[in-house]
Amino acid sequence: MFYRKTLHKRTTALFRWMFLYAVTLTFTCSLAFSLFYYRIHTLILERMDRELLEEVEEFSAVMAENGVGKIKAKIAQEGESEDPDEEFCRLIGFDGKVFATTDMSSWGNIDRYGSLARARENQADRVFQTLTIPERDYKGRMVSAVIGFNAVLQIGETLKEAEDYLKIFRDSFHMLLIIVVILTTVSGWFFAKKALLDSEEVAEDKNARMSL
Repeated sequence: MFYRKTLHKRTTALFRWMFLYAVTLTFTCSLAFSLFYYRIHTLILERMDRELLEEVEEFSAVMAENGVGKIKAKIAQEGESEDPDEEFCRLIGFDGKVFATTDMSSWGNIDRYGSLARARENQADRVFQTLTIPERDYKGRMVSAVIGFNAVLQIGETLKEAEDYLKIFRDSFHMLLIIVVILTTVSGWFFAKKALLDSEEVAEDKNARMSL
């Protein structure tokens, strides 16, 4: 009876230590991944924003040299050369009136007044927004930039390529996490068993000294 109780306590302690070891390492790996994933996501958005700003600067230069008429022609060229599902460009006034735009039928209803109000509220010449695109599994990124008197340029691009990359990264981590759980469970079992044996040896040695 005493042996059965001792064995039960020993097994319970073994499983408790093993579980604690596995959970601690799994949580640490998950936290490290979350921080790394957030950093990658931030870098992707920063790169996208830089690309959008480069396009804004091109339009701003055309606006400064040739005026609104040339901007309209450039937007028309953009509409012919770019995939409308991947990118859009439009020029609007502060009152929301559309001066020129590419085909935006696949982008849904992007609120003109909301982005303008946000720009005014932040007192910024350029405002970035992440867009939810109807009937698509991925989002888009848009910049609204003041490029002239009563003229706001909006350029948007999809985040499909970036989100496909992040999905591959997530799937790879999930597979890695399964391996980590298995390895930490097995290694946790051996470490817990060794720690338990060491503690039992210490206890036995202490009892032996007390009996002398």
